[in-house]
Amino acid sequence: MVSVPQSSRARLGLPEPSTGAAEGRIGARWGFAFLGNLALLVLLALLAVAYNVFEFGSSPSSLLRPACLLLLLCCVWTLLSWRLASGSIFNLYGFFLISAALFNGGQAFLYLFGVDTARLARSVAVSVPDVFSPETVLLTVYLVSVSLIGFHTGGLLSIPVTARRKAVPPAEEAQASNDATTALSLRLVGWGLLAVSVFPMIYLLGQMTTVVLRSNYMNIYQQDFGSAVSILAAAIVPAAIFLLAGSRGMKFNILLSALIVIAYSLIQFFLGNRAGAAMFLVAYAWTFHRAVRPIPNLALFAVGAFMLFVVFPVIRIFRDTGGSQNFSFETLSDTFASIDNPVVSILHEMGFSMITVAHTIELVPGFRNYDYGVSYFYGALGMFPSLFAENHPTAVHGTLNRWLALAVEPNLASTFPNWSLGFSFIAEAYLNFGWIGAPIILAVMGFLLGWFVLAAERSGDLARIATVGAFTGFFLIFARAESNDVLRSLLWYAVFPYLAVLFTRTWILRSRHLARRRDPLVGRRIPGER
Repeated sequence: MVSVPQSSRARLGLPEPSTGAAEGRIGARWGFAFLGNLALLVLLALLAVAYNVFEFGSSPSSLLRPACLLLLLCCVWTLLSWRLASGSIFNLYGFFLISAALFNGGQAFLYLFGVDTARLARSVAVSVPDVFSPETVLLTVYLVSVSLIGFHTGGLLSIPVTARRKAVPPAEEAQASNDATTALSLRLVGWGLLAVSVFPMIYLLGQMTTVVLRSNYMNIYQQDFGSAVSILAAAIVPAAIFLLAGSRGMKFNILLSALIVIAYSLIQFFLGNRAGAAMFLVAYAWTFHRAVRPIPNLALFAVGAFMLFVVFPVIRIFRDTGGSQNFSFETLSDTFASIDNPVVSILHEMGFSMITVAHTIELVPGFRNYDYGVSYFYGALGMFPSLFAENHPTAVHGTLNRWLALAVEPNLASTFPNWSLGFSFIAEAYLNFGWIGAPIILAVMGFLLGWFVLAAERSGDLARIATVGAFTGFFLIFARAESNDVLRSLLWYAVFPYLAVLFTRTWILRSRHLARRRDPLVGRRIPGER
């Protein structure tokens, strides 16, 4: 029997381009998902018109629970329809949908099921339905719903765009050579990033650990560790991701990258930085899944549930205590036992970010005019360093989370300059373009994110997979942040390393070509060599 060589996509565990009946089934699933999403968007628009034009005979408080139910349905629909249309939610787009739902709707879900959060409001986080008027809460829940559906509309539109752009694959041997060259380039860039980031990261984590051991987690935000050190230290994320993406079959490199991720994440968990640790772990898992070996769905679900409902609530409780007692197993077990319901606790805490949306609705446009894209402009400007001014123009203009902190808690924000409530990508969209413009600009973001993820997955290009993986390590926080917090990471820790891989790959190929011209035997690949 003649053996048929595997294509590069098959070696990476990626599906082959679909044809014929398979394309028809994919198109039908996408059509169903898109029409269903469009129907939800129309329903939300009609409900808004009905609420503002007609008299329901109902108070906002009586409409709040149905609105929370609608929000839950919207969140579930976005996940199911993305799984149906694209084939998987285990990617950056799916991760972001989950993050956006939990951070901006977690407390609404608890309110829907009548969960008593009075105790949690005193010890965990403020309960949004208890702080704001029923009308404000109703408007907040509606804005989150229409924003998520608007965002997902753009995401679904990216699926047929990426499906149509199918490049004709080169010959098998040439493709294998390209894969090997790309993998080598990824490893070289990964090692380079590791060289410039490992010592700044060790220094930075050491300083943070000292602060936590001497006081508590919150004091980290009152320290200035130096922007240059922080920028270099953050390159540890693309270093591990790019090294992993180019090391399929190389156990030492895979083990080293895994040790980097585990050590970094454990220290960040100890420091109380759950977001930084979790994003790095998720980014590494996805890159491993796409570039090295598929991870079973059951394992992904089990680890994710353990992290979300066990690790996160425990860290929330004991991270402020500081001191060496944090290392005690008895302390950890007692802490977890003291949590009445970990699921309720984490939903209530993560859902606290909804407060930024509620505050923004109350303050804009009553106390502040719409930005009309200004915050996005300064967020994009923040990607570039300030070369000719002492302070960066973005810092001079001010961030949205700083504005909100000064607006709602002026005394606390003035006393602690680094304290803030955070923000939300939904609140930023509303602050810029209002009720009508927010879903539109979010649809554009959804399209760009969907295209960014799917184009990498469907290409099978290791460099593009590594780029998406590196950005995953920084982007998920956008669900409870603003554009200024993520755009610099996209350029510095995803795009620049990707360009470095392309440059390195071109240099390697050119060097081999010149070597072959001098000696035809130099650089010739042995059949079957990878």
